Amino acid sequence: MARIARLRERLSALYRRWAAGGAGLLITGNVLVYAEALTGPAGVVLDGAAPLEPFTE
Repeated sequence: MARIARLRERLSALYRRWAAGGAGLLITGNVLVYAEALTGPAGVVLDGAAPLEPFTE
């Protein structure tokens, strides 16, 4: 659990840094919409079962 929390914080920090840079549009990759299609460990999944709160920070 602690490892997942650290990864989530690092990912959130990255998106905060990008947002502070003033970009008009951010396009990211490797955010999966189907959990069964994970490409590796610690993959980010945003599907119908995923809580939205971690994605709104």
